[in-house]
Amino acid sequence: MRKDFNRFLIRDDIVAGYGVFSPEGGLPKLLLHPCDQITGLSFSLLPMTQGIIGGIFSKEQARRHLRVIHKHLLFSDGARLMDRPIAYHGGPERIFQRAESAAFFGREIGLMYVHSHLRYAEAMSVLGESQALWDALLVVNPIAVTDRLAHASLRQRNAYFSSSDAAFRDRYQASDEWTRVKADAVAVDGGWRIYSSGPGLTTNMLIRYVFGARRHIGKHIVEPCLPASQKGLTLVWPGRLAAGSRPA
Repeated sequence: MRKDFNRFLIRDDIVAGYGVFSPEGGLPKLLLHPCDQITGLSFSLLPMTQGIIGGIFSKEQARRHLRVIHKHLLFSDGARLMDRPIAYHGGPERIFQRAESAAFFGREIGLMYVHSHLRYAEAMSVLGESQALWDALLVVNPIAVTDRLAHASLRQRNAYFSSSDAAFRDRYQASDEWTRVKADAVAVDGGWRIYSSGPGLTTNMLIRYVFGARRHIGKHIVEPCLPASQKGLTLVWPGRLAAGSRPA
């Protein structure tokens, strides 16, 4: 699997978002890759984070893709699915369902989908990037985000948001002024409030990856990934101390 993965989906040391195979065989055309001449997109977050989490990358490949994520996909309000939105045609889709025709600019269309951002956080735990993991959780916390981001709009604090939506008027403005998002020059709104599975995913990330308390194939594992800035922070689990220097 690793051999085929590297042969078909990695080119010039970068993994593609998709590979389009021809019935005649041979190497596929790559989409969401620097060599992509079809979509206009160059990078895709999910194959990079999942490649790290799943262990299919070598250590060198994992670090290389981490640098790509930081340069092209990580914004101050979270990791984005792609380096820019897909072009809006307002009619029949040419490549991707919904992404090319949805007028609403939010969630997957706006590219900052919190579920995929949490996978980025998980990848940071795999790489031992404890501060990046901690920061990734805080930036999607509805209580902490407005303190950490000056351009975050006011929002309800007792609700989970499934996205961070750049506050453009429409998709045309978003396409023309996308560089403002990376520069923190446009407000970001909390989108899709009270999303049912989100709080559980966030809590799971905190317990299993920050405090490192989890079970794997019947074994209880404690491998905390706490940053130095949180020295002394502990988690008390019923009947045992999960992580930290002393009970809270």
